[in-house]
Amino acid sequence: ITKDDIDARLRDVEKERKETREMERKQSDAQSFASPLVANGDELFKKIASKDGDQDSISWWDLKKIRKADDREREKGSQLLSDDERQLVDRLYKKWNRDQVERLKDTPEAQPGEQRPDGKITMDSLALACGFKNVADMHEAIAKPPAAPEATSDVSAQKPVEEAPERRQPADNTAQAGAPEVDPIAQARLAAEQQYRSALEEQSRYTVQRGQGFDRIARDVLSSENGYRPAEHDVIHASRHIAQLNGFNRETYNPKKHSLQPGQVIEIHSQAWREEQMQKAMQHFIATEAELRKRQALMNQGAGQLDQAPRQEN
Repeated sequence: ITKDDIDARLRDVEKERKETREMERKQSDAQSFASPLVANGDELFKKIASKDGDQDSISWWDLKKIRKADDREREKGSQLLSDDERQLVDRLYKKWNRDQVERLKDTPEAQPGEQRPDGKITMDSLALACGFKNVADMHEAIAKPPAAPEATSDVSAQKPVEEAPERRQPADNTAQAGAPEVDPIAQARLAAEQQYRSALEEQSRYTVQRGQGFDRIARDVLSSENGYRPAEHDVIHASRHIAQLNGFNRETYNPKKHSLQPGQVIEIHSQAWREEQMQKAMQHFIATEAELRKRQALMNQGAGQLDQAPRQEN
């Protein structure tokens, strides 16, 4: 083995890690679309797909029709879609031909000399984009997060924990005695929750720029968060909400008497919004933790079978 061999192998390992991280990022991005679509028995997926009479797939025309229908209802003072549902529909509609949504489709490969065909979003294509083997696994992990185990005071009813094989015990058992067992999966989940909560706190604050009022702030916030220019009725709704969070009334706001100052930090999202976003993220954390524990159990089971296998002497 030469130094060149080691360097080549290290480059291969780093390349594999980058590819793995990129694949995980794409799957996580796909799950951000899939989670609200398949929640509550695929309610939103069916609501969008039914616009062309086919509840098995979502097309660009489905998104266009349901946006128009929702606009008509909002003009009447009601809503066909909730604000979160409308935000997701707008993202899918605006980014339909971008890679972020292309990965969700069942788009077939284009033949030489042909234009790339326009695909549709199906349950199978969603599951594949999220990294699941089938639709059932996707529903189990996303739409139906596992429930927490019930606590019991009956010690005799609890299942005894099997002791790990002797060969995997640390050499210094006396040093380990009495020390609390470290659960890396639980630690990772706790760290992710704390990091996400801090990010939500940061996202809820906004620094006022010179010449900005509540409408300009709302337009800037919606554009940054959604990636496209918002509709005027959405700007007005957000402007009223932001003004109220900071003790103002948009309709009676008079910058000559009491105005926002450049450099002032204001609230743009409420505590209720942060808790709602955190609850959505918790579904993903729980599903991820369940999948990691499932893999860990399979690995431990395989290691246990190796320990019990008869040893062959040379």
